[in-house]
Amino acid sequence: MQSSVALDHGVIRMDPVTSGLAQGQQSGSIVIDARSNPITYAINMRADKVDANQLLSSVSNLKKTLYGLLAANGNANFSSGSDNIARTLNGNFNLNLTNGKLANVDVLYQLANVGKFLSTGKNISQHPFTNVAKMTGNFNVRNGVAQTNDLQAVIDGATMSGIGAISMVDNSVNMHVTAVLTKAMTDSIGGINGVGGYMTTALANRNGELVMPVLVTGSLSNPRIVPDFEAIARMKLQNLLPTSGKPGDFTSGILGALLGNKNNPNQQPPQQPGQQQQPQGQPQPTASPTPANGGQANNNQQQPPQKQTWADVLNQMLNKKKQQQQQPQPTPSPDQQK
Repeated sequence: MQSSVALDHGVIRMDPVTSGLAQGQQSGSIVIDARSNPITYAINMRADKVDANQLLSSVSNLKKTLYGLLAANGNANFSSGSDNIARTLNGNFNLNLTNGKLANVDVLYQLANVGKFLSTGKNISQHPFTNVAKMTGNFNVRNGVAQTNDLQAVIDGATMSGIGAISMVDNSVNMHVTAVLTKAMTDSIGGINGVGGYMTTALANRNGELVMPVLVTGSLSNPRIVPDFEAIARMKLQNLLPTSGKPGDFTSGILGALLGNKNNPNQQPPQQPGQQQQPQGQPQPTASPTPANGGQANNNQQQPPQKQTWADVLNQMLNKKKQQQQQPQPTPSPDQQK
């Protein structure tokens, strides 16, 4: 470690500071307040090529769980005198993991179980880990619980996006995750015809990629992965799905199965009277809504549909639940009271 140090009546300021950290390097600043009991630390740092398992195992209960080369930057504060630093950890971080592994779970195998395509097409065998080519995300940490709404990962055969919380205190996880199998992986299991859970636990976008919304709960050492039926229903209703290139953005329609056309995804929907036929491959215009005042809709001012993210969809679902809970019950009539 190398640093310029300033001592000010029990406050130690190290700025700038550079050091070796978990086989990698870090730089930034550290302020130590030795006047309080326990001693508190405020850190602003940038880390590169850090051993993720070594770092997380030293400061939290995430031991022998996440491996790989970690780059991170952010700020945090915590106190000493605790058996688990994570319990007092607060701050904001941006993480970028490469060439990694997630221990104790085979995500692709779990997805195959949810989608009911374990025994079709490509033989998907279970492994005690998941290869993670890349994982990125921004995290807001409060008392050791890290919240994110933009977690993204690339694993063997799929890309994923996630929203939710991971606790570095007790290793628990509670996340909404959307997994998109690549076209090559989808084809290897026989396409949508080889998926027993098609249209119930799995959908397909217009690229022919399988889309699977799931809930991940339990702990990172023993996660429970089940279908997210509410998210599936929302995707069907809005006819919007992500793609493997952008698993967090809802930019693609559902493969023609909702029109009763599983075998020909290029078939156009039935043409409405007075509607002009659009060239194949071109986006279909959406009808302008009729104004509430009974006036004429201006078809020349149609706006393109806005791109939705997984966070937008989740917020809509939560708002709908809240409105249903707050809806007043009708007052019974005198006859009903009798």
